[in-house]
Amino acid sequence: MGNIVTFILQLILWEVLIIGVAIALAVVALIWWFKFPAEEREEYARAHLFGSKRTSGGGGAINLLLFIFFCIKVFTDGNWDKAFETWTFDYLVYSMLTACIWVLIIFGIPMAVGGLLWIIYKMKKKP
Repeated sequence: MGNIVTFILQLILWEVLIIGVAIALAVVALIWWFKFPAEEREEYARAHLFGSKRTSGGGGAINLLLFIFFCIKVFTDGNWDKAFETWTFDYLVYSMLTACIWVLIIFGIPMAVGGLLWIIYKMKKKP
């Protein structure tokens, strides 16, 4: 019974720490944002938040998908509960390549078909 109570208390404390700190930072950022003059806020928002086309960064969704598929691959291989140091480098690389191939198959084929249909539609639209 003591282990369960300890676990629940630690779970609550970690959740307060992780979620509470993030919410506190968001509140401080919002308070700081609204202390700017209105013209400066609009200018910054127009120039940096809505009007710019950023080319750096990004890729968060693809990395998340690769990580999820990598975890599924490791779990199905039965290596989920083994120590990371016991994995060979070959296993790690081939698992990541398998995850990449799964992402390409599951999302790449429908995107390619959709792109092909869009090209056909655009070509029929213009004489």
